[in-house]
Amino acid sequence: MSAAALLLPLLTLLPAPDDLPRSPASVKDLDKFAKDVAAYASAQDKNDVPAAYESLDKIRDAADKLAKRVKVDNLLKYPGDWEQILERGKTEARDLKAAAGKGFVRHVYEWDSLRVVCMVSVPAAYGKGDAFCPAIMALKPMLGMAGETLEKEAVALATKAYAGLLATTLVIVPLGPEQVADRKPQVREIEGSWMTEEGVRTVFWGLRVLLERVHFDHSRVVLDGWKDAGLDAVLLASSFPSWFAGVINRSGDIGDAGVLWGNLGGCAVLYVDGGSDARGADLAALRASCDGRTELTVLADGQTAIDLSEAGRTQLIEWIGARRKDVAPTRIRYSLGDQRFQSVAWLTADNINKRASAKPGDPDFPLMEAEIDKAANAIRIRTVNVTDLSVFLNDGLVDLSKPVVIEVNGKERVKDMFARDLLFLFENRYFNNSGDYGVYMNKASVTGIELNVPKAADGGSSK
Repeated sequence: MSAAALLLPLLTLLPAPDDLPRSPASVKDLDKFAKDVAAYASAQDKNDVPAAYESLDKIRDAADKLAKRVKVDNLLKYPGDWEQILERGKTEARDLKAAAGKGFVRHVYEWDSLRVVCMVSVPAAYGKGDAFCPAIMALKPMLGMAGETLEKEAVALATKAYAGLLATTLVIVPLGPEQVADRKPQVREIEGSWMTEEGVRTVFWGLRVLLERVHFDHSRVVLDGWKDAGLDAVLLASSFPSWFAGVINRSGDIGDAGVLWGNLGGCAVLYVDGGSDARGADLAALRASCDGRTELTVLADGQTAIDLSEAGRTQLIEWIGARRKDVAPTRIRYSLGDQRFQSVAWLTADNINKRASAKPGDPDFPLMEAEIDKAANAIRIRTVNVTDLSVFLNDGLVDLSKPVVIEVNGKERVKDMFARDLLFLFENRYFNNSGDYGVYMNKASVTGIELNVPKAADGGSSK
């Protein structure tokens, strides 16, 4: 038996994340909410507001009864319970559930007449036990193919890339939009980079497969870019860091000074320097770019970046198995380089002031930094060129039974009580208003923030 195969039981038995507060309620207790959670989502899909509210009333009543039985005053104090409730209440896609352990299958995500094709592998471990499976979102390079030829090649590459992982890990390979050609629906490969509008949209629909159609552990999602898609993966993760526990660049370009490495403080990076795929990347420059702000691992392999040697596969499996993001981070640093992405964890920039020619490292480059002081029940934020923001709240971050203080740029802007609101919790998850698939009970908004651009050495404002 290979060393990689020996790791499978370890990956399968990793416990569910315990970063958010949990009540004494059992998983069996929380499973009982599933029917009404699914009914709420179904009602929202149909824009049936009365039915959605009726489902919430049933959930609220059941939560109150459970709280009494497990002897807690309010189940909404325990966002870890609600993470389980919401995830377990999703209605799974029948074709994906039935495909567990059968390799890659074709799955179409449809939204408002747009159809996007993904190849999805559901592991044999799916649905077994109380823990959810980790997941990998894979970005392939542009292969110059379409239709069944593209699907077969993507599956062949993914089967090699994830040898030793397919039994335990959900894998999604987004391909592109489905179009009708010769009266037959066929997938069309996206053109150019995954960072184009079409590319980002295709990746987002792939994520929606995770969010809506399977149960998964959202603290253990890795973004993996193959070869020319490697840099795209890093750029996407650095723009959208709260989604991923790690990002892999398989022998892609390492990028330039425009890569927002500082955003990847909670998202480790693996660079695969793969044999015949190696492009002579300046690994010293890569390490200097990370500069201690980002956890970087380099995997050098004598074969290829996709089809690793047994030793390389073992190292890859170990690295992926160790990835777990903090779903309630107490420190945040986020540079707003791409205005399509304006949120990180529990903090969202609602309005930014970005100079068109601004570059990372410029004093006026838009920035949000935040730290939670749990002892003071306070959140302290520093901004540059962010004039409005929202702070999403739960009891994993601050104590909502006490006044919450929010300081921005050294000034107290909020000191208030925030109710734990079941409607807010469900609407935020359904519409993803926080942008990070988080579990939040309320939010605070701060507007009219000064630009706070650091002064230049000559005493004037930096421009």
